[in-house]
Amino acid sequence: MLFRSDAAGGLGKVGGSLRAQGNVGTLRVGSGPSNGADLAMNVRIDGSLNLLDVTGRITGNIVVLGDISTVNVRSDAATNNSTIVSGNVIALGNLASFQATGGSVSSSVVGGASLGSASIVNGDLLDTGEFGSTLGDVNSISINNGQLLGKVRALQGNLKSLSIPGSSLGPSAAILARTSGPLTIDGTLSPGAVIQITKSLASLTIGGSVLPGAQINLRSEEHTSELQSPCNLVCRLLLEKK
Repeated sequence: MLFRSDAAGGLGKVGGSLRAQGNVGTLRVGSGPSNGADLAMNVRIDGSLNLLDVTGRITGNIVVLGDISTVNVRSDAATNNSTIVSGNVIALGNLASFQATGGSVSSSVVGGASLGSASIVNGDLLDTGEFGSTLGDVNSISINNGQLLGKVRALQGNLKSLSIPGSSLGPSAAILARTSGPLTIDGTLSPGAVIQITKSLASLTIGGSVLPGAQINLRSEEHTSELQSPCNLVCRLLLEKK
């Protein structure tokens, strides 16, 4: 089944539910002139979803048993600089692309098989938020003009790249992966922040300080990782040969 829905002013009430027993082409919410549109109901799609496009906010949980190609969430006048994704967005297959613009994410955005790109522009990944994959790789994570306060997980796969330009890793932040490509954090590693790579890391660049209480735990079989930071303050680095 190919399904298309356009909800100009919002879709559903908190506690409501929508189930599609097949593939969904486009689910668009907040396409009209009203502000504060909310995808409030819980949505389950038994197939795959090509496009989820929301102007306003997502407060309901989105569960797709197949793949999700694209999720775009952008704030409007009523939701700007607030939390615009507080409902989980989960694909049991691949989640190819997720972007939130103009607000923060406080929930889980997870691709079971893999997560392609996940980005936040002008917002934070809050302490209850998570970007990750349950079984596979996470290709690209970026947070522009915001902070990483939550978790990035690729415990069974490779985190290919992570970039946080102009910002820091917050006190509840954690980057957890089996292997990782380049990790670039322009700002500071706050006390309580954790970077844990269990097998190998290509490079880690930290533009600011690594403060007491931050943890960087790396295990590299080849000991080929590059670690760069202009700050020579308190930093405990553990490199263990597996």
